[in-house]
Amino acid sequence: MRANVGKLLRGIDRYNPENLATLERYVETQARENAYDLEANLAVLKLYQFNPAYFQTTVTAQILLKALTNLPHTDFTLCKCMIDQTHVSYKQNLEENRELIEGITGFEDSVRKFICHVVGITYQNIEKMLLAEMLGDLTDSQLRAWMSKYGWTESEPGQIFIYNQEENIKPKNIVEKIDFETNCWFLSAVTSLTLHKHLMDKVVPPEQGFDAGYNGKFTFRFWQYGDWQEVEVDDLLPTVDGKLLYLHSGERNEFWSALLEKAYAKLKGGYHNLHVGYPHEAMTDMTGGVTEIFHQENIPADFVRFLRQQLDRGSLVNCASSQGGFEQLSRSGILFQHAYAVTGMEQVQTPEGKVDLVRVRNPWGNTEWNGAWSDEHG
Repeated sequence: MRANVGKLLRGIDRYNPENLATLERYVETQARENAYDLEANLAVLKLYQFNPAYFQTTVTAQILLKALTNLPHTDFTLCKCMIDQTHVSYKQNLEENRELIEGITGFEDSVRKFICHVVGITYQNIEKMLLAEMLGDLTDSQLRAWMSKYGWTESEPGQIFIYNQEENIKPKNIVEKIDFETNCWFLSAVTSLTLHKHLMDKVVPPEQGFDAGYNGKFTFRFWQYGDWQEVEVDDLLPTVDGKLLYLHSGERNEFWSALLEKAYAKLKGGYHNLHVGYPHEAMTDMTGGVTEIFHQENIPADFVRFLRQQLDRGSLVNCASSQGGFEQLSRSGILFQHAYAVTGMEQVQTPEGKVDLVRVRNPWGNTEWNGAWSDEHG
């Protein structure tokens, strides 16, 4: 069934209401078989938007429950934002029909994993009874199984010591084994954000600096679970040999980008969680907006006009090539599987006719387009 759904999602058929029944059955399959397909579920919600008469409360509730199993990713917020205000009956359906939750295979364990993730980045020690309650009133043997899974120990009766993985991380391991340029997904979203001052000021509140009254604290805001959440960090930034280890500006006295990344890493549980990600996740976290993904094989026929309209409206747009090896350089100078920020679009007149040009920015700035209309070819 997954293969058939994949074919539907690759073309314009994803918006054909005649395929809705197939996609709804696929949602039930995900619930039953502990599988998950965000793209297919978003297609269902989009069809409900286009065809309100077909809205199914139970299917919508199942989609939201499946999205919760993928925490701490922003899938739940994305799905919830696609539900019209007139169709909030799914909330009552969840409250009155507990069988829906029981029908989602692996739901409780997925939520427990997220709770353990939050506990792991929040606590050093936690009361045993509190931890058992947070995980759903587990028995002593069940609780010990989860403690063993995460390496947590009972340091003294009634107190759980949360295992700190940083104790086993050495600077040499970090320097040699992590490719710091793989966070282009985050940087491309930041690049798009800088094009819109009102959005930038929302995430990076102005009037923060090293002037009089400076106390070493910086505040940033990110959209999480339907609300703006403030994240505070100090001015201590990781370095190696006197150089900033992660994201940094070309200007030696400019630190906002490094501090923003530190705050985002704190939100996500550590720098290691920024190693791989998707631009649309970061864009949602920094705008509160709903993202939409287009693949080359299923873009609308009038995509050029659509893209121009979105840019004119102030939308944040990123792009990437899914071909080739990871970060492999193509002949044209474009990196495969590397996120770029779309910064502008123009139509120019040539002797052969009109040509649409799209300007993209490489966040790392190490390579550039060398084909037609480049600096090299004019």
